[in-house]
Amino acid sequence: MIKLLIVDDELAILKVLKWRLEMAGFQVETAINANEALEKIQTGVYDLVLTDIRMPKVDGLSLIETIKQHNNNLPCIVMSGHADIDIENETHRVGAVGYLHKPVKFDELKQLIEANLV
Repeated sequence: MIKLLIVDDELAILKVLKWRLEMAGFQVETAINANEALEKIQTGVYDLVLTDIRMPKVDGLSLIETIKQHNNNLPCIVMSGHADIDIENETHRVGAVGYLHKPVKFDELKQLIEANLV
């Protein structure tokens, strides 16, 4: 089973995405911030990370940069509620495989996850 890690500082978003992705057949774990995500990545195995970009202390871009230093093959997708072409370009620079605007369209998210795991 495909295992995903979702990182977002908004608990409601975590709950909804976890539920929808589990209903689609994915195994899902969540983290409320980048530090918790890094702890989980160090002790667990994930097929893909889905992260918010704007979080307190450590943002999603810094999280991806740290992930890529340790496991360059782990695909990461960024979500953001702020439409900004500079941020979208920056996500690709740090190695993210995709960028989605919040509110996330579930079909688009599922398609992007599947495209990066085949």
